[in-house]
Parts: sequence; C-alpha cells; structure tokens
Amino acid sequence: RLQDPQLTPESACAELGISRSYLFKILAEGGHSFSGYVRGCRLDECRRLLIEQPRRPVSDIAADWGFTDVSSFNRAFRARFGHPPGRLRQ
Repeated sequence: RLQDPQLTPESACAELGISRSYLFKILAEGGHSFSGYVRGCRLDECRRLLIEQPRRPVSDIAADWGFTDVSSFNRAFRARFGHPPGRLRQ
C-alpha cells in the first residue's frame, strides 16, 4: 500500500496486526520514522520506474507514488540518491 496517499501508521498497524508502539520500535531500531521510511520506499520505487520506463514523464511517476509537486520530488530524490532524477535517463 505504499502508493496509497492515505497510508498512516494506524492503517499499516491494522494490516500488519501489530501495535503502533511496536511498529515505531521496529522503525526506530533501523533509524527510521514512519514517514521517512515510507518516503524512502516511494523514492526507491520511483527510481526503479525511471530506469524501467525511460519514456514516461518524471512527473507522472512521481505523482503515482504520492509526490504531487515535482520540485519537492526532485529535491527529495537528489537528497536520497545524490543526483536529480533526470540523470538516470542520460
């Protein structure tokens, strides 16, 4: 459900059958917050799709994964991978 813009810690816990405190404990052990972990996973999927679907617009891929603003997506992508998303297509 990573593409679901309504994904919350509560909905994830309900699907996983675990408590909120246990979810946050697991994430904290890996140095993550819930939103940071989800954002990272979404960025990883965007990166994969940018490579696999080189003709598809960056904005479409970003929007499919919950990034409604392309400039904020570009900043987040650069922060995670060290380069802008367009570099994958060069």
